[in-house]
Amino acid sequence: MYKINFSCRIAPSGTPVDFRKVVLTYSNSSYMEDLRRDPATYNPSGCTKYSGNWAVYMVANSDGQNTALLEPGEMFFVYACPSRAIAAGDAFTLEVKPSIGVALSLTRRVPNEVSTINRLH
Repeated sequence: MYKINFSCRIAPSGTPVDFRKVVLTYSNSSYMEDLRRDPATYNPSGCTKYSGNWAVYMVANSDGQNTALLEPGEMFFVYACPSRAIAAGDAFTLEVKPSIGVALSLTRRVPNEVSTINRLH
């Protein structure tokens, strides 16, 4: 596997999050890296294999004002592409750290048999 796809939203009364200032960190049992934000932040093509980048590739319910600012009611869909392969059976953590507020931590394990698309719940 080389790409992680997830979505983010904030509570209806939450403070907007500027995704130009968000830091994504990928780690597993032997490796850790801060992924680089795509300079455009919003990039419909997402990130490329082993690029070490992340990008917002789709925005739902946007008011069209600022695609880098996640506001109440909006949802950002994000691709994260670590610079190393994510191996079958491997556990990993992806931390989404805004400049203000609480970090979101996603920890998942890749199935032992990897398909083209794998849903990790």
